[in-house]
Amino acid sequence: MRGFNGMTIAQVCLLGFNGNKDEACGLQWRTELKPHEDHKPEFYENIFKKIAQAAKVEIVNISKYVFTPQGVTLLCLLKESHMSFHTFPEKGIVSFDFFTCGSVSPNVSLEILKKELPHSTVIKKDFDRDSVSSIMPLPENEDEWSSLNIVFITKLGKIRKNNLEDFRNIQANGKIAMKLDKGDEIVSVKLLKGNDDIMINSFLGKSLRVNSKKIRLFKGRSSKGVKGINLKNNDKVISLSILKPNIISSNKDEMKSKEEFILTITENGYGKRSSSYEFRETGRGGQGIINISTSERNGNVAASFPINAEDDIMLVTNKGQMIRVKVSEIRIAGRNTQGVRIFKTASDEKVVTAVRLADSNE
Repeated sequence: MRGFNGMTIAQVCLLGFNGNKDEACGLQWRTELKPHEDHKPEFYENIFKKIAQAAKVEIVNISKYVFTPQGVTLLCLLKESHMSFHTFPEKGIVSFDFFTCGSVSPNVSLEILKKELPHSTVIKKDFDRDSVSSIMPLPENEDEWSSLNIVFITKLGKIRKNNLEDFRNIQANGKIAMKLDKGDEIVSVKLLKGNDDIMINSFLGKSLRVNSKKIRLFKGRSSKGVKGINLKNNDKVISLSILKPNIISSNKDEMKSKEEFILTITENGYGKRSSSYEFRETGRGGQGIINISTSERNGNVAASFPINAEDDIMLVTNKGQMIRVKVSEIRIAGRNTQGVRIFKTASDEKVVTAVRLADSNE
């Protein structure tokens, strides 16, 4: 994808699952401001209200986070889904998203955005009911693609590995990435390098770690894949993580330098960091081991992914509340433990997503 002033940001692969392609459900609008302006959060809140009125949708709550030294993220939770603004004042860029679950087209927001945000350049992307489930940046240098694999995981635990070259020529209307059973959908897609390990994480707190070389490489895109994890009790896959293989060495300093940590957050706002060494490598198709205790206090798992101590995370609830937390402030605990409170939620409130905000030096 080309950014403003011809700068390459990244190539992006959008991967979705079955739906109704005749209904528009989402819009992404990115603009270069003219002139560059760093508006206050209230400015964008007012735009939310104007769009909501025009689209005849109801605002539940608006959350915001102001970055240092500049920039702001705002999330507007709607009864019909959500809108969001992300600003990058240092580059003069504003990104806007509007997704609806109802019959209203998000395109009603366009005229308001154009009027409120004088601009010199616009990038617009529409999404239909063939819903996007994963957005994956690809290496800009396509010569690297033949040495990379791509792995898919579905909600019901099916996994498939392909060479990235199988997805080199994708038309504007997309390409079938994976066949799915009825009721299944793609949860996550990741790039694999060399002999990376794959960790599959479930809603009920199970994780299964398998080396990617134990998953056969598929040559086509027409198969449903193979069983990655054996799910029980109506469990479902919520995420897929890529890890470096565990190192077994008598040199403690070497092991420590290669140690990775997995952050797991539950619906009720509890969480912990656990060492990757606590998750042993097994074969695919097993039931996995306990990642975190999904007790009544904790609730089920909202997110689980690798993290660095220098990172921050942002948590968002179904009531539109948002919090940013330093990872270094989250306790390191054993695998089969409950963790500590990170976000105090109301009795009828659940954490629905957690996002890693990587250290700027990474």
